[in-house]
Amino acid sequence: MTFVKSFTPENLFSSLSNKDIFLLLDVRNKNDFSRFQIEGPFEVDILNIPYFDFLEKEDKYLSKVSRQKPVKIVCAKEGSAQYVAELLTGDGFDDVSILKGGINTWGKMLVPTRINEKSDKYELYQFIRPGKASCSYAIIYSGEIVLIDPSRNIHFYKEFAEEQNGKISRVFETHLQADYISGSRLIASEIGAEVFVHPNDFKNAVFSFKKMEDDHRIRIGKDGPEIRATHTPGHTLGSVSYIVDNSYLISGDTVFIN
Repeated sequence: MTFVKSFTPENLFSSLSNKDIFLLLDVRNKNDFSRFQIEGPFEVDILNIPYFDFLEKEDKYLSKVSRQKPVKIVCAKEGSAQYVAELLTGDGFDDVSILKGGINTWGKMLVPTRINEKSDKYELYQFIRPGKASCSYAIIYSGEIVLIDPSRNIHFYKEFAEEQNGKISRVFETHLQADYISGSRLIASEIGAEVFVHPNDFKNAVFSFKKMEDDHRIRIGKDGPEIRATHTPGHTLGSVSYIVDNSYLISGDTVFIN
């Protein structure tokens, strides 16, 4: 097997954000490609040529791949990308790499960014999930970590908590998610965190939760930031927006920036 360079989903997100010049070659079948593909904050130069096309008509499809820029290859799990990368390398392409672990690693990836003022006595992080165009949040104060709308990437949140020398104590949901499965139940089960939700969305839930209704307020620690719930039905009957420290609004899918 020929050695082929690999890149992580974090590397890919950085390249997309920096507007690096490269061709993204997706070798999954056309149905899988149409259902879910890599997108970024800016336009992506992407080409879909299924792996089996390279198997059947190698020369024809090699000629469709640009030699003028680096080629980053993605597939479902990594094996097909490795095969196509070897074909390209053998045909004289000099800058070819593959997504480590396949496209599922892109779907699970979370990118943390602190979004509040450093002068605040607490930290507010946004976790961007580019593969699903969704966000989750963490509020950190005095070793306590509160999560809002976490994904099922529990390993990431555990590692984040360790890096912050903190413990996840509570989890809040803005609403019952329809586009992905929340990680609240798993976090509650594995870590013992309390889950706070609006009962209108979670009345049939099979896990324990505490009600977070209109104007319900919870403070982190004895003198940390206050989280205030505002019932904002519309997207769902139980949609809740959270006002953090009377300064930041986390609205779930209720408010969007135009």
